[in-house]
Amino acid sequence: MKRRVDILLAVAGLFFLSPVFILIALIIKLDDGGPIFFKQYRLGKYKRPFLINKFRTMHDGKITRAGQWLRTSGLDELPQIVNILKGDMSVVGPRPLTHDDIQRIGWDKRYYIARWHIKPGITGLAQLYAGRSVHHSWLYDKTYLKNQSFLLDTKVIILTLLMNILGKRRVRTWLYKRNNVSVNWTRWALLFAARRDRPMPQTLEDSSQYPWSAALARSLAIFQLGESGGGTVIQQANSSPLHGISPAYCKSVEWFVDEEHRHADILACCVKSLGGQCIEHNWTAKLFVFGRRLMGLRLKVLVLLAAEVVGICYYKLLAMRLPEGQVRGLLNELAKDEEAHLKFHSDFLRLYAQGTLPGLFFRLIWRIVTYAAAIMVTIDHRHALKQMDIPLKLVWQRWMFLVRETESQITTQKPNYQFLQQVNIDYQLYSLK
Repeated sequence: MKRRVDILLAVAGLFFLSPVFILIALIIKLDDGGPIFFKQYRLGKYKRPFLINKFRTMHDGKITRAGQWLRTSGLDELPQIVNILKGDMSVVGPRPLTHDDIQRIGWDKRYYIARWHIKPGITGLAQLYAGRSVHHSWLYDKTYLKNQSFLLDTKVIILTLLMNILGKRRVRTWLYKRNNVSVNWTRWALLFAARRDRPMPQTLEDSSQYPWSAALARSLAIFQLGESGGGTVIQQANSSPLHGISPAYCKSVEWFVDEEHRHADILACCVKSLGGQCIEHNWTAKLFVFGRRLMGLRLKVLVLLAAEVVGICYYKLLAMRLPEGQVRGLLNELAKDEEAHLKFHSDFLRLYAQGTLPGLFFRLIWRIVTYAAAIMVTIDHRHALKQMDIPLKLVWQRWMFLVRETESQITTQKPNYQFLQQVNIDYQLYSLK
């Protein structure tokens, strides 16, 4: 299918762009009288060498006046249409490199072997975002290798045409602006590392004497089951080709999962203190786990973020209704941890929610996921909320406030989490005197 599309586009390109070819050839000849074409051996699929064709842009080691314009517009690449017809190249793919290039940047190692399993392209993700770094080029190549599709090729071709018309600098400035968000993942790794040695509660006081103890124990047992998973997100983070992911992020995810498991152990102690027992399965937990296994990394993190919002809202409301004691203190500690997790996941999703269309797509999915989560929480925990005299209307108000504020922080380049402080103040209104 891809080869057929390549041939169709190449033939159409030669037919419609033949006047442009003739015009460029005349400009080059009139500029310095030298050869029209530049030819050089590059490495193609499986590192097979082939002779690439380009419009010449240099003379005696210097860029010519015509060459400057050709490079700025990207029109110097047009003769590679011939290489597409010969089968050496594709329209979209990794940048064709020389043997000296791959040795200079270190891409001759086995780690990069997947890059040579497809044909190089006239354009591609790495070509669109050129000029950042070798590391970024490799990330863009990996992203294309994993996600190549007709839709992605179409987007790349459209952006390339815009570069030819408007100029590379203008289009790249717009592309960089859309992705001009970075996160210091090392800071997060240090934060999680500093919290790894926190002691676990030993024995908790008996809290089974209250009228709501049994309902609360059942409710916390459901949360305990949900905090026990998370292993697949570590694997996906380590193998993801997404830009913005670093070894520090992968380590942070690993320690985040460890912290979630610590939460599961704390909740198990709370359930026991309330006279209840932990459970091995629950319909919402099964649905949650099944859904996450089918998702990519970004959607999986979005679901985890929705769970953090649920945790902050629910743990705080319960803690405000509980009398002073160990269980109340532990729920407040869990809620504080969930606030840090909310910021952590928000930092990740912010990398991919900038710009009009990505922002709209994120808001749509975010609202669907959070509304679904709110409905499931209401069904699963309605008895505990009723026993604790916490109105459902209050739960939904607090919940929707957190959803909207979190959404606004993700779709902006400069987040401000002051709303979490306001949340803590508001919850004091519902505390037992």
